[in-house]
Amino acid sequence: MKKLVVLLVALALVVGGLPPAGPQGTEASTIRILIDGEPMTLQVAPVIRSGRVLVPFRALFEAFGATVGWQEATETVTGRFGTTSISLRLNRPEAVVNSRTVLLDVAPIALEGRTLVPLRFVAENLGATVRWIERTQTVVVVRAAQRLTVALVSDPMGSRWAFFGRVGPYNTAGMFESLVGLNEDMTIFPRLATSWERVGEKSWRFHLRRDVRFHSGRVFDATSAKESLDAFLTTIGMPFLEIESVEVQDANTLLIHNRIPFPAFVEQMAHPLVAMANIGLTNAQGVIIPDGTGPFKYLSHIDGQELTLVRNDAYWGEQAILEQIRFRIIPDHTTRMLALQTGEVDIAIRVPMPDVAGLQANRNFVVHQINPPMVRHLSFNLWRAPVNDVRVRQAISHAIDRKA
Repeated sequence: MKKLVVLLVALALVVGGLPPAGPQGTEASTIRILIDGEPMTLQVAPVIRSGRVLVPFRALFEAFGATVGWQEATETVTGRFGTTSISLRLNRPEAVVNSRTVLLDVAPIALEGRTLVPLRFVAENLGATVRWIERTQTVVVVRAAQRLTVALVSDPMGSRWAFFGRVGPYNTAGMFESLVGLNEDMTIFPRLATSWERVGEKSWRFHLRRDVRFHSGRVFDATSAKESLDAFLTTIGMPFLEIESVEVQDANTLLIHNRIPFPAFVEQMAHPLVAMANIGLTNAQGVIIPDGTGPFKYLSHIDGQELTLVRNDAYWGEQAILEQIRFRIIPDHTTRMLALQTGEVDIAIRVPMPDVAGLQANRNFVVHQINPPMVRHLSFNLWRAPVNDVRVRQAISHAIDRKA
C-alpha cells in the first residue's frame, strides 16, 4: 500500500453506511457503486433481487485485483484473490469459498450476456466492508484498512483551545463543524446552517439544521451555537469576525450583529476556528472533553503522544468510511519520516523540504503539495522604534527580493 505524504492536508473522508437488509424497492439505474471512493464502471447496470444488489462478476472481481475464470459446462464463475477462492454457479443459491459450501440469500443470474453475482457476499469474502447510503442510493465498498494513523509535529490538544475541550480545530476538523464551509473554488456551502440572509447593514440571520446532535447527545440549536460563539469571542477574540453580539431568535434561528458593515462576514464564518462545540462538557474526573458535531468524535488522548478519534455513527450527514483516526505526535522530522517509511504511520504532516524529492522518486509514496488560499504577513508596530521611522520601513521594502 502506498503511503501518503502531506505538506498541508485536509482529510477528505469518503462516506458510507449499509443496513443488513440491503436496499429495498430501488430502481437499478439509480444505484451507484463506489469502491474505495471510486465509481465502479459497469457495462450492465446493477439489479436488486431479494434485497441484494447484484453486479457483473468480472467487473467486481477485477476491481479487487482478483483473477477470474469461467467454466462454460457448469456455468460457474471463479475468482481468486490471494489465498481466497470463490466459486458461484448460475441460478444456484450457494457458493464455494475455499472448498467450503455457503448458502446464498440470492443466486447469481444471467442478464444481457453477463453473469451477475451478489455484491455484498463476494466483497465481504474478499475482505472488504460493504455499506449502503440510503439517502444517495449508493453502495460503498471499502477494500483498504479502516484505520488511519497520521503523524503530527505537535499535540493538537492544549490549554489555548480550552473551550473546544482542549482540541485545536485545524488537524482535527473532523470533530467540529462551522455554520458554513468553503469549497475548493471558494464558494460557500451550508454546514450546520441551512441558509442565511443579511438583515440591515450590520446583522446576519442564520437558520440552523434541525437534525443535529453533539457527540454527547445534546441537541445542537441556536442556544448552543451562541454559547460557542460567545466562548470563542471571549477566549480567543479574533477581530476578523467583527462580531458585536449574538442573539437567539428561536430554537433554530441565530442573529449575529457586526460592529461595522461587513459584506464578507459569511465567508469568514467558514474559518475552522469558528466551529460549534458543546462548551464545558466534562468527564467523570471533571476534565473538559471535546464535544462537536462532526463525523469523528473524541476517544482518548495521551498528553504529548497521541490523540485518537472514532467514527460518529450518529452523524447527521453521510458517515465516514474510516472507523478510527489516530494522531501520533512526532516532533522530530527524522523520526517522523522513519515512521512513514516503516509503515508505522499512513500520513505525515509537514515534511521537510529536503526530503520531498526523495519521497517523490519512491513509488511507495504519494506526495501532495497543496497551495492553500491564505496570505502570511508580518505587521509593524508603527509606535515603536525603529520601524516608526518611515525610512527604516522603506529600507526594509527595498531589501525584499520580489522576484524570488
